[in-house]
Amino acid sequence: MSFTFLRKASLVILVALALMVVLSACRASRYGWQSTAEAPTPSGVDTSLTIDDITPSPTPPPEDGDGHEPEPTHDGDGGVDLVALGTAAAQANGCTGCHSIDGSSGVGPSWLGLFGKTETLADGSTVHVDDAYLMESIVDPGAKVVDGFPVGMMPASYSSISEDDLRGIIEYIKTLQ
Repeated sequence: MSFTFLRKASLVILVALALMVVLSACRASRYGWQSTAEAPTPSGVDTSLTIDDITPSPTPPPEDGDGHEPEPTHDGDGGVDLVALGTAAAQANGCTGCHSIDGSSGVGPSWLGLFGKTETLADGSTVHVDDAYLMESIVDPGAKVVDGFPVGMMPASYSSISEDDLRGIIEYIKTLQ
């Protein structure tokens, strides 16, 4: 190889690199992108949102006199207030972030008036909402999904809620009529 050939090849490579830099700068300005060290962001797009801004917040607990105040219930041993336990467990586990207690729509079905009704499932079948259905829906949420609601939205960790908390949540749902 001759020295002249290597000079010409180097010159061609340098020109190609310079052309790539110029063209990429033209494209960025053409689409209104800002030149930063980070990935380009189109102008006019709100990038200030955080995950906290789009995460649903739990439904606030019912206030006195609004008709949704849970009535105390006790288990067969006569000492445990399952409704209070369930109310606390539902709030602690974030259940009311997706399931409203006032009938408003959410990520999951509203708990208001849920117990005792018949729900149509995604596969077209129907199910009577009773203790067994609610228990299964919490422990294995993908088993019977209500029509119109997304599959796989409930965290798998809900299957590890204690038996007492599960019973309490179900008793709490029963009071929301």
